Amino acid sequence: TRDPTPNPTNPPTNPPTPVPTNPPTNPPTPVPTNPPTPVPTNSPTPEPSPHPNDPQCNCSPIEYFFELKLDAYTCPDPENSITPEDAVDYFGPGVKAYTCNPDSPIPVTITQAQFIVSDETNNPVRTQTKTSLELTDGEILTFTSLTTNPPLVGAITLTLLGVDINGVEIESRFTIKFTNDCGIFSLKEGTEFSLVIFRKLVRPSKTLCPREDPTNPPTPVPTNPPTNPPTPVPTNPPTPEPSPHPTPHPTQKPSKHPTKEPTWMPSEKPVWSPPVWKAPAPAWNGWSKPTRRPVNAWNGWSKPTRRPVNAWNGWSKPTRRPVNAWNGWSK
Repeated sequence: TRDPTPNPTNPPTNPPTPVPTNPPTNPPTPVPTNPPTPVPTNSPTPEPSPHPNDPQCNCSPIEYFFELKLDAYTCPDPENSITPEDAVDYFGPGVKAYTCNPDSPIPVTITQAQFIVSDETNNPVRTQTKTSLELTDGEILTFTSLTTNPPLVGAITLTLLGVDINGVEIESRFTIKFTNDCGIFSLKEGTEFSLVIFRKLVRPSKTLCPREDPTNPPTPVPTNPPTNPPTPVPTNPPTPEPSPHPTPHPTQKPSKHPTKEPTWMPSEKPVWSPPVWKAPAPAWNGWSKPTRRPVNAWNGWSKPTRRPVNAWNGWSKPTRRPVNAWNGWSK
């Protein structure tokens, strides 16, 4: 009997909340931009330096063999090096300065030599002197430096005393200062300097010069791949069993007895017997006397012992008429 309820004519007082237009204040954490730490390559750990706060080492020679060359001075220009560039140009990066005087007279005989090793502050730490010498051109002088660390070898000085052709005394001196950089050997064999040649230089040990780099470092990765890769499977598999089987039994039985017994006596007498050797008769030397009178020998003057038989001397008569003999007048 009642009509249905009509739709409401008034809109709702509070409209629905719209969708938020602003993005969230804190966005999600993006993917990290830093790549992961690579795996270490296991490089060898360098040896610790004896001077951790000062990277310097004793890389100068520990023994010197100086060959005298008393013909002329060898001094690089300028005469007195005071800059590292001058020393590097002649000796290399291990020497920072040197002194040399090419105008000094040249001795013909060395009578005395002194070798001084100084530290970095030019204080002598080792001095060696050789006297009563009579050395000429081409002979060798040998000196040793420091073999311990510290102190560092800052410089070496060689002083030569000699005489010229007139007997006048002459003094010659040179000094070489080192950089003491680790891994750099200071001098080179065969270098000519002043009146000597560095004929042989003994290198320091790894304890004194631990950072000495090798001449050719090892290659980290091979540059050329192998020419022929290894064969994955052998071309011919091994034979599982030997092809010929061994003979199960021998084909012939062994002989029980030998076929013939050995002959104990020779079958025939020897055909030929060796001749008996007889000593030769003694030879006559022409003056010794025989031991006895020879038989049937006549010396031409002795008488025979008896009349010869059947011998006719031309005047004796025959004993009987000859048989069957005709003389040409008998009947």
